[in-house]
Amino acid sequence: MHILTRTTGLAPALGLALTLAAGSAWAATEPVRAHDHRATATTLELSPGGHKWPSDAPLSQAMQRIRNVLQPDADAILAGRLDKRQYRRFAKSINGEIATMVANCGLPPEADARFHLILSEMMDGVAAMEGQDEIGTRQQGAVRILSAIEAYATYFDDPALAPVRR
Repeated sequence: MHILTRTTGLAPALGLALTLAAGSAWAATEPVRAHDHRATATTLELSPGGHKWPSDAPLSQAMQRIRNVLQPDADAILAGRLDKRQYRRFAKSINGEIATMVANCGLPPEADARFHLILSEMMDGVAAMEGQDEIGTRQQGAVRILSAIEAYATYFDDPALAPVRR
């Protein structure tokens, strides 16, 4: 079952946020600014030929580890049954993976620009899980990251990434 079909009020807002999130979080962070390839994208879409964007091994491995952090608790996340300590633990692990992705990026500029939309969503999700309430609740942060994983699987060619399932 698609993870977002289980969230009634969050899915439309998260989908819109993922599509429009092209700058606020990553533009203000040093690792991503240092990573800038000068290509920008404002929408998450397939390549001009209608194909998924390429991935690379470091990105694929980091996305799989992020998925593995959240997968065991996906039902509890969606049901709102976790406490702030658990969300902070998720945020710490995912922050490490984000740093790994940024440090080891080998994507072509256009693919990288599309991935930055997903990266921005994940960074906002981490900030929410860390308790930055202006970005959303801790639960909403985790759901944003689950949504970002699904967006990555939809728009990037990474057959190694298993979907988040309940």
